[in-house]
Amino acid sequence: MTALTKTPIFKVTAPAFCASAGRSLGEALGMPFDHKGLRAEEALDVMKALWTMERPRFSGRFFRIDGVRAEPRPMQRPHPPIVFGGKTPHAFSRTARLGNGWFGYGLSLEAAAQCIEGIRHSCAEHRRSFEEIEINVTPREKPDRELARRYAELGVNRLIIAPRARDDAEFVRAIDEAGRKLIGQV
Repeated sequence: MTALTKTPIFKVTAPAFCASAGRSLGEALGMPFDHKGLRAEEALDVMKALWTMERPRFSGRFFRIDGVRAEPRPMQRPHPPIVFGGKTPHAFSRTARLGNGWFGYGLSLEAAAQCIEGIRHSCAEHRRSFEEIEINVTPREKPDRELARRYAELGVNRLIIAPRARDDAEFVRAIDEAGRKLIGQV
């Protein structure tokens, strides 16, 4: 972490949008909750095939594709970063084995510390450097410089700010305030 420089290692970011493979999404798609982790890992293999092969082929336990075209392909090579979430040993293991990053939403400092320790343990178990994983957290508390510094000390690379706001103008003001008080300051 570098403090108060123009090129901070620690980053504060405006909201990000993501999809989750949790129970409600799986059920909405008619998929049973059983084996959701294995299904998610295999789905990731399918996506990598679609992103990297001219005529993708894949045959697994849950999915099969053969010769489909998926264009346009992502600009990132070999594929976009893979970011996992979750607060279980299985989620930490999946992050260590397959991920480029991990995202924890609505975490207190203590909860983030526990998750990061789990990811560190899984990285060691799978002989992967923890530093290869970008740790992203949306804090439960409204972050100030001191709290952002404490998250950074845990190993958080990026805070994703999700301000509570009653309308768009209040939302923009909260993001502007975070930009002035946090970005490049930690």
